[in-house]
Amino acid sequence: MEIKKLLQCMKNPIKSQIVLSLYQHPVLTPQELLELNDSISQATLYRTLKKMEEEEILEVASKTQKRGAIEKSYKLAESMLNFGNSVISLNDGDAYAKMFSDFVTELLVEFDNYSKQEPINIAEDGSGFSAVPIYATTDELAVYGKEIKKILEPAFKRTNPEQDLHTFATIITPPGKEKK
Repeated sequence: MEIKKLLQCMKNPIKSQIVLSLYQHPVLTPQELLELNDSISQATLYRTLKKMEEEEILEVASKTQKRGAIEKSYKLAESMLNFGNSVISLNDGDAYAKMFSDFVTELLVEFDNYSKQEPINIAEDGSGFSAVPIYATTDELAVYGKEIKKILEPAFKRTNPEQDLHTFATIITPPGKEKK
């Protein structure tokens, strides 16, 4: 799949939400997608799923007969799963900057939506952000990333109804030029 096509997909907020949901949950039905993304109307979701299937961004994982209709379950196309690796292997700075911009934009939208809710309680809602400067080699960064993922893995699935869905995002900035 072309990088430009994928970047166009990530520019679209509805498609981005669907892609992010499928990164978190590898196979989802339209109903499950609606439950995870309650800001998307049913008609818009179905239209967008059809378009994303035509664009080969999504694949049908399975079809199930439900009350006289066929319900599809969707998953990300293999090319979407390898998109980040494609950008890295091509060493495409423009595509990488666009990916980062879309990533940060999604986070800004989440924070904006949250801040407009009434009432909010920042401390009790579990919201926050921080940055910590660290010294590390790229190999050490990879190890830290794997360790963080291992720590967070139990939280990838809801295990009790009191749990709310949060986004835990990490950003590793490129090294700056510094004096040693």
